[in-house]
Amino acid sequence: MLKRLRLRNFKCFSEATIDFNQVTVLAGGNATGKSSVVQALLFHTHATMHKEKNMDIRNVYALDLGVAKSLISHEISGVDSDIEIEATISTDSTRILLRATDESPYTMRVECSGARKDNPYIKYLKAERIGPRVMTPVSGSPEDLGFSGEYTPSVIESADKKGVKVHETLSNGNSRSKFSVNVERWMDAILGKLEIDVTTNDITGFTDTKIKNAVTDYGVVPTLTGFGITYVMPIVVAGLLCSAHLNSTLIIENPEAHLHPMAQSNLGKFLALLAECGVQVIVETHSEHIIDGVRIQLKKDNATEKMTVCFFEIRKKRIAIETINLDESGELSHWPKGFFDQKLSDLRELLSK
Repeated sequence: MLKRLRLRNFKCFSEATIDFNQVTVLAGGNATGKSSVVQALLFHTHATMHKEKNMDIRNVYALDLGVAKSLISHEISGVDSDIEIEATISTDSTRILLRATDESPYTMRVECSGARKDNPYIKYLKAERIGPRVMTPVSGSPEDLGFSGEYTPSVIESADKKGVKVHETLSNGNSRSKFSVNVERWMDAILGKLEIDVTTNDITGFTDTKIKNAVTDYGVVPTLTGFGITYVMPIVVAGLLCSAHLNSTLIIENPEAHLHPMAQSNLGKFLALLAECGVQVIVETHSEHIIDGVRIQLKKDNATEKMTVCFFEIRKKRIAIETINLDESGELSHWPKGFFDQKLSDLRELLSK
């Protein structure tokens, strides 16, 4: 499990250290470095898994970050232009150095020190996920959802064919239940009554999805339903896939997109259960409901020690990261100013004379 990430000269960070837990929430205002931490982690993962001497940054988890030189912190001094990313995984540390080259504006020279001993199973979903489509393309790999979740329906069907079994905690105690049945059950739990049917046409290479809810007599195409269904389905599928693998990590940006507050809270509970099953969950969010859902589930299961919130804010033109933990009752250790306190601020303004 990832314990700590140390950054030097990466984007908005001249120096930063972030501690991780079984479920880690990255929270804070816009443009405070949350996504940069996720990107740094993805760069480290890509470099240590692929062991390339020269890395094209456009091939790293489909991140679109411009040219390599733009990743170097503006605060560096002198000729020290290396980016350093060090990850502590369990008790071992692996450090990578990245340096822009003249070979291509998108190429970085990579140096690794320390061998990564684990073989991680990682699912990453970016904030800009795919919206409803009449049909979706087939994945080139049975468990490749795409970083926008674009292949999710075909992966559901592939998982059924492969007989993928999710963690027993998430399968309602029925280890023999089909993968698609568990997807439908968790979509139910998060959004309300849903039936999902996926069928792939091997000739056209597209998957047809039909969705039925409590007010429809038959399944309809996703474009006739809300965006929330399409946005949350990749998260559920990715989470269930992670639960079927040891040493797995789920990284999600803005899981709350297009979801009602109740659904956001329910999704938080699902993420907490994934963490309890051994999946390391890393979430970048602007939703207090996601955080509260995680807190509620962990308190219910006496597992509040598994959650850490990292709060990002700008102080004196630098990014400050404050660590917030949970006590046994699920209460946050402290509430920094600016940490989901806008509702109280708005009420004070509304009630003021």
